[in-house]
Amino acid sequence: MSHQEPPVYRAAYDLTIAVCRYVKDCQEQYKGTIGLLMQSETMAMELALYHINDEGDKLKNIQTALDSCYAIRLAARLLLDLGVMKLETSISLNMKIEEVARQLCGWKRSLAGGVL
Repeated sequence: MSHQEPPVYRAAYDLTIAVCRYVKDCQEQYKGTIGLLMQSETMAMELALYHINDEGDKLKNIQTALDSCYAIRLAARLLLDLGVMKLETSISLNMKIEEVARQLCGWKRSLAGGVL
């Protein structure tokens, strides 16, 4: 990661690593279902972030990344409610999700001229 990249790139990568580590150790019956969904959404989020500066519609890509954050949060909540994920893990992941979402919302507001 370059020092010139927005901090959201580092926060998103930290979230991606945390999700992949969790899924790696997840119960087998959830690893290929909800765990796979979480990993897929983290990859979709990462790809949307990298497309923000490559394509013309920055707001669309920011929203795509935000949607992935929300899907990851929903999956983590489901795993917590099913008793698969420990509360400490849920809190840690949600803090990372919140950091990414906060930065994306700020970026989105900035691009929209503060009218969102």
